[in-house]
Amino acid sequence: MDEHILLLVDDPREAQAIVTQLAAAGITAKVASPRDVAAAIRDCTLGAALLTEKMLDRYGIEGVTAAVEAQPPWSDCPVLLLTHRDYVPSTDRKAVMELANITLVERPLHTESLVTAARGALRARARQRKAQAVLEAHDAAEAQVRALAASLEARVIERTSALTTEMQQRALAEVRLRESEELYRLTLDLNDQIAWSAAAGGAPLLVGERLYEVTGLSFEKFANGDWSSVAHPDDLALIGEVWERAGTVGAAFDVQFRVRRGDGNYRWVRSRGAPRRDADGNVAQWYGTVEDIDERHQAEERYNRLQSELIHVSRGSAMGAMASTLAHELNQPLTAIANYVRGSRRMVGALTGDGVAGVLDALGQADASVIKAVEVVRRLREMAAHNQDQRRAENLPDLIREASKMALADAGVLEIAYKIDLDPSATTVFADKIQIQQVLTNLLRNAVEALTPNGLRRIGILTKLVGDACVITVRDTGTGVSPPAAPRLFEPFNSTKLAGLGIGLSISRTIVEAHGGQIWHEARPGGGAIFRFTLPCAPVARQPAATPAHH
Repeated sequence: MDEHILLLVDDPREAQAIVTQLAAAGITAKVASPRDVAAAIRDCTLGAALLTEKMLDRYGIEGVTAAVEAQPPWSDCPVLLLTHRDYVPSTDRKAVMELANITLVERPLHTESLVTAARGALRARARQRKAQAVLEAHDAAEAQVRALAASLEARVIERTSALTTEMQQRALAEVRLRESEELYRLTLDLNDQIAWSAAAGGAPLLVGERLYEVTGLSFEKFANGDWSSVAHPDDLALIGEVWERAGTVGAAFDVQFRVRRGDGNYRWVRSRGAPRRDADGNVAQWYGTVEDIDERHQAEERYNRLQSELIHVSRGSAMGAMASTLAHELNQPLTAIANYVRGSRRMVGALTGDGVAGVLDALGQADASVIKAVEVVRRLREMAAHNQDQRRAENLPDLIREASKMALADAGVLEIAYKIDLDPSATTVFADKIQIQQVLTNLLRNAVEALTPNGLRRIGILTKLVGDACVITVRDTGTGVSPPAAPRLFEPFNSTKLAGLGIGLSISRTIVEAHGGQIWHEARPGGGAIFRFTLPCAPVARQPAATPAHH
């Protein structure tokens, strides 16, 4: 949208001067009536409004108040009010200024201050519209996920019902096979799935007539081994491996691969088979089905992409919430750099033999601070850019320390004491480092937000080896989780906080379960909350024991 500013100015010459000054700075401004300004604020069709005191008193107080109150939740239209230095708002003006997003611009008016205020207002408006677009995209993604989930559930029910029916029909056909083979063939042909049977050694005995419709192969060509010509070349090895393994041990199999249809296009199919054994337990015959699952396969891929995007959005939301924390963490090393450089300049001015060593030491300290700042930026960039599942053996203590350092960077300022207590046996996990750091960051920031100003402000991070899994625990002394909210804690879009999307714990559960682990909540005796999750251990050599860390 081409953002512009509407003017409500009592002096036409002043209004024209303002339009000219803003135009010179590349900002579009138009003179408008009080009604037009109020309507534009209400309908969110302008970037900002510029009013004078007289026009606000004469026309704008009630109109601006009503228009501001009528804005949608995302909108907070900036208003620039031209005033004199000794301007004292009336009672009505104060009410408007408390309600609206008003910035005072003092007279006499200077071009630089006017342009700066206008650009600031337009930038604020642009951020509002960007936030609106993100919310709309999120709502659309949420609706699509719900639709996909409903569709998949319906398909599961449909396929389960179809499979049950087919199995019943197949069992009945086996009983009546000797009496009516023709009836058996008809039953198979009427089914959506293509049924087949094969001898104990794998030679085809019977294939549904629809096989020719799908692949263009006749039964004779299929029986002679030409079926491999319609399978995707990349899937031939998998098909051969599955069939060889099933034939060797006489076990049921279930495999998915691509088949070329008669029109030349490939589609995903699912082939399942199971043996029928004779009285001695030997495989007498194979029975199975081939099912077209191309639409389901594509739906699952779309669902997985959406889930990956949602995890990325959640990570971006978490980084946005931590912006002030990261700014504080960067401010310390950058301030130190400035101090060391200034000190070095002073020492260079009065350089002596000892002064050289002092300069080198100060520059060395500055270099260390630069490295610290670069490390903060590296961690932030790594988390923001990561969007692929990259699981490998990771050092659990290092992973926890790095996540804690980022998530709890403001612990000292907030007067929060935290302790890392690591089990020396729980050293290596098989995980995606960035995704698990996202889980830890979410749990730790939740713990920080749960702490009360006047209460005990402590957070603990613990690990423990249990069987072939590592249990990671985050506990706090905050307000805890109310019993009514606990059962729905990990459901998507369910939040116990006034602000937030309510997807942090849901995304955390998705990540942990995708790693083969579990995540759960426990009430902490004496107040607070405990969150635990498990990760599979990686089969690597044990590392040296870790010692507890206090902060």
